[in-house]
Amino acid sequence: MIVASLLTLFLMVMIAGDVLLRYATGSGFRGSTEVAEVILPAVAYLAMAYTQRRGEHVASSVVLDRLPTRPARMLHSAGMVVVTAFLAVLLLVTTESAIDSANIRESRYGLLGLAVWPTRILLAIGLLALLLENLADTWECVRSSNKKGSGVQVVPGAPETQGGS
Repeated sequence: MIVASLLTLFLMVMIAGDVLLRYATGSGFRGSTEVAEVILPAVAYLAMAYTQRRGEHVASSVVLDRLPTRPARMLHSAGMVVVTAFLAVLLLVTTESAIDSANIRESRYGLLGLAVWPTRILLAIGLLALLLENLADTWECVRSSNKKGSGVQVVPGAPETQGGS
C-alpha cells in the first residue's frame, strides 16, 4: 500500500504540475499522459491486497441472506475457493507476461520511450499479495463454515449478517 500511495502522490503532483504549466505556458509536461497510463494500473493492483485485508471490496449478500446459515456459509466458502483458484491462474499468466516483458525490456513508444516491464512486475506483485490475502480469507471462511453459529460473514472483517433458518 505504501508503494501504491507514493505512486498516487507522484501522479497527483505530476498532473497538477502539468495543468499549471499548460495554464501558464500553453504546453504541459512532455509525456505526462503516457506516464500516467503506465503507472495507474500498478497503483490499482498494488492497492487490492490492502483493500481485501480491510474487507472493503464491493460485496453483495443478496443470495446468502436468503439461505439458512450453514448452506450460506458453505456456498460462500465454495465461492472463495473459486476466486482463489482464479487469482492463482491470473497470477501465473501475469507473472509469465512480466518475465517475458522484462526479458525483452518492453517499452511503450509515444512522446517518450517509456519502459512498461516494471509496471508488469508490479502487477504480478500486487496479484501475489492479493492471492495471499484471499488464501487467508478463504481458509478462515472454510474453517468457519464448519462451525456452528448464527452469522454469515460475507466479507472478512465486515459485520456479520443473519442468515435465514
